[in-house]
Amino acid sequence: MDVTDHDACQKLARWFDERWNDKWCLDISEEVANIIDQSWARPVPIPPHHIYVKMAYHLSQEAREGIVRYGIPRDFGTQLFEFQEKAVKIAAHHVQKRGGVLLADVVGLGKTLMATALARVLTDELLLETLILCPLNLVTMWQDYCHNYRLPSCKVLSYATIFQKGDYAAGRCDLHLGRLP
Repeated sequence: MDVTDHDACQKLARWFDERWNDKWCLDISEEVANIIDQSWARPVPIPPHHIYVKMAYHLSQEAREGIVRYGIPRDFGTQLFEFQEKAVKIAAHHVQKRGGVLLADVVGLGKTLMATALARVLTDELLLETLILCPLNLVTMWQDYCHNYRLPSCKVLSYATIFQKGDYAAGRCDLHLGRLP
């Protein structure tokens, strides 16, 4: 606290001294020191391995929450492998908790089907709408996926369409998660 007024300095010093010398005050210096020693501010740094284990614990706990809370719509039957089902459930949990997720994997592991399943879970569970932005040559494919997997509120737009429309030109694009323009 920066107090430059002489009168204010004297009042602050008097206030502090009254509290410091109060016979009813308890000395909690040792308790505060113990709290600091157990916190992130302690003098000895926490070993990196402990930080890694704590992060892994919390991430796996979040993954378990997503796997338990969300279900895959029956329309998908046995089309998703177990690892894909888990990824969709975990992704749904991240969208619900953090407002977004990035679904990424190498070519050929079923990201399109997983993204469609995720959109359906978000539509069914969280009542969100889906907006798919993709290259022009994939618009028809995505429209078919939306139709085949019952995503009626799904809107598919090509990148070119977005940049041609006046509403979206020059960085004025106002697209929000779960809300269609």
